[in-house]
Amino acid sequence: MAVVMALQSAPIYRLQRTWAGLSKRDRTTFSNLKEFVSSNENWKRLRH
Repeated sequence: MAVVMALQSAPIYRLQRTWAGLSKRDRTTFSNLKEFVSSNENWKRLRH
């Protein structure tokens, strides 16, 4: 969870060329991780 949160921090998130250089597979993996550690519905995914 800490890694995903760190990658979403402003200084890292602004690295547009770096993010653009990621493969589709890596972007999909990151998207899935973001969804998994999402705080939506009171951290529901992490509690199950």
